[in-house]
Order: sequence, then structure tokens, then C-alpha cells
Amino acid sequence: MTVSSTTSKVVYNGDDQTTEFSTEFEYLAKADVTVTFTDANGTETTWTEGTQYTLSDAGTGEAGTLTVITTPTDYTPASDTKLTILRAPSATQDTDLSLGGNLSTTVLEQTYDRNIMVVQRALEELDRAPKYPVTESGAADLPASTTRANMFLAFDTNGNPIAAAGTSADLAPVSSFMNDMLNLGGADAVLDHLEATTIGKDVFAAANADAALDTVGGIKQGKHTIWIPAAAMRPTVTDGCAALTDVETTAGKPDLQVLDFDAGATEEAAQFQVAFPDSWDEGTVTFQAFWTTTATGTTGVAWGLQCVAVSDGDTADVNFGTAVVVTDDAQSAAEDVLVTVESAAVTIDGTPAAGDLCFFRVFRDTDDVNDVNDDMAEDARLIGVKLFYTIDARDDA
Repeated sequence: MTVSSTTSKVVYNGDDQTTEFSTEFEYLAKADVTVTFTDANGTETTWTEGTQYTLSDAGTGEAGTLTVITTPTDYTPASDTKLTILRAPSATQDTDLSLGGNLSTTVLEQTYDRNIMVVQRALEELDRAPKYPVTESGAADLPASTTRANMFLAFDTNGNPIAAAGTSADLAPVSSFMNDMLNLGGADAVLDHLEATTIGKDVFAAANADAALDTVGGIKQGKHTIWIPAAAMRPTVTDGCAALTDVETTAGKPDLQVLDFDAGATEEAAQFQVAFPDSWDEGTVTFQAFWTTTATGTTGVAWGLQCVAVSDGDTADVNFGTAVVVTDDAQSAAEDVLVTVESAAVTIDGTPAAGDLCFFRVFRDTDDVNDVNDDMAEDARLIGVKLFYTIDARDDA
């Protein structure tokens, strides 16, 4: 036979029903044909003759037929799959011509045909390989495997291949604008290219979001505090604590402004108001009480806090919400500054909304001596209350 066609490969698209495929090329032996199945995900699998398919007899000088096996397992190529049939004879010469014997033209022709088929196999593989343009010569070699391991293929100023470090993100195509920036000499050069301000450069260089906010003076979302000193409170009209008192520790040293809460059966209280910022999430709050005593002792005191929110146009004649209490023991002497632990969550009654005025009632919980451990006989002097609240926006806009 002759090898009059350069075709040595054919690719078919599956359709869920076709089971017979022409090779469109002749072949001398079934072993010279390789069949590759590509599934819908692009995964390639080499099929085996006799398992997934059969071939018509080889060496007839005509194109053969590949028949897919359908039983007991059906290998019919489905839609979105491909079947590639390739002539790929091994690069060997198996014909042995006897010295002085008869010279068979059939044997010679098959030998020449096989050589052409091997050449076509090489040409098919070369056709799938990257090549230098025909105008170039002296193609450079790739770097050694030890140099290119775990590296990316790149090209130097002469267009020769080099091994370059990087990440998978470096493989993404970029615009000419981004390409210019990637070729700049560093972050400062990039920011200058973008005409960034000094503060913009500082934000760009920040290690994280919090650092960036610190740079521009931004407020972080989350937990915040408000300090309410005793001077911002008033004794309640009913069962109020003592009026604001100035206590001199020693001349020239800090004075304490305090509200005195008596021990005894009457639960004394004070009130204050807070208009939270609109960035407040309108949820619960917690608190710590800052206080001192009038005498040395190690007995305890209990501080309670309750609150109600009032909206624009609504009456202030409403009940406070459920109180939450924290306890603390005197550490030592009078005028020691004492701080309670942070309380449990205080629910603000009245369905809080942005713009509400929140009324707070702080009291000494003396009537719960068994449960709350308020057993101090002296006055408890409230210095102030620290409120903890949560914001869910960076400003009140």
C-alpha cells in the first residue's frame, strides 16, 4: 500500500449514540493505534483495545473502523466528551531482510510505509509543541530542572526562557495599565504612578484593616465605651442617693466627686441619660461601676443598672427595664478606687431605635443581701459608670 495522506489523527465529539468511528487513516497493526477518551471535565483516559473498543483488521491499505463496546459495560461516548484516534507506531524497524535471499516488494513497501508513519507521528507531536518563529535561529534551551523546579516559565530581555519565582496569581492576564505597574520598582513607585497622596500611601502600607483605619482616623465597628461620671448623674426624686459630694483626698492631690449610697432597707438610686450615636446597633449594653468607701473594710456592695429608651414624641412616664446587678468587695482602705467586673447584658426596654433618649437608673441593691452580697455597713460612694455598647457603622451619616 501507499501512505498518500498526511492524516494520522482524528477527533470525534460524542453524541450519546454513535458507536462506530472511521480512523480515516490506514495502519499496519492494531498496536500502532492509540485511542484517548476525554470526559466533560477535560480528563483524558487511554482506552484499551478489546476492553472499550475493537478495531477492524489492520494492513488492508484502507482506513479502519473503531467500534465501541456496549456490553456488558456501555462505553458509548456521551455528549460533551471527545474520542481521539491517533496512529502512533513505535519508532522501531522490525523487518529483517535475508542476505542474498529473495527481495519482496511487499515487504519493502511496508517498511517504507512504516517509516513514513513514524515520521508523521513525530510531526503530529511537533505540531502540538510551542515553536520559535521561522525567522529565529539558535533557540535557547530551558534552564536545568534543578533551576526551574517550583518556578514559572518567563523570558528575559532577549526573549530567552528563564525560571521566575511567583504565585499562581501571576499567571492571570493583565491590562497594559497593570503591566506598566508590575514593571515599576516597588510600592512607592506604583503609588506615585497612581498619584496617591501621602495618607493614601500609608493606608496602602498598613498591615491590616485596623491599622488602615488608625491611619485615617476611622472608627472601628464593634465594642465601644462611654464614661458617665457621678457629676453627670442626679439623685432620683424618690429614694435618691445623697447629692454630689466633693471629697478631698489630700490637698494638691485628686479630689473625688461621688454620690453616696447608704446601707439599709431603702434602695437608693441615681439617674442619668444617654443619647447614643446613630451607629449604635440598638442592642444590649453592659457596665462596670467605679466606686470607693468611707471606711476600711472588706465587705461587699452590689450595684444595679436598668434602662428604658424613649423615642421622639413619646412619653417619659414609662417603666425601666429589668435590672442587672454586679457585686464587688472593698479591697482595703477608704478612698481606694474599686472597679467591678463587667456585668451581664442589660436589655434596654422600650424597643430602642436610632435617635432615642435612653434613661438609666443606677442603684445600690441593698435589699438582696442574701443573693447579691451587699453586706457593707458603710456608705458606698459611686465615682462613675463605664457603659459598653456596640456599633455597626463607622459614623452617624
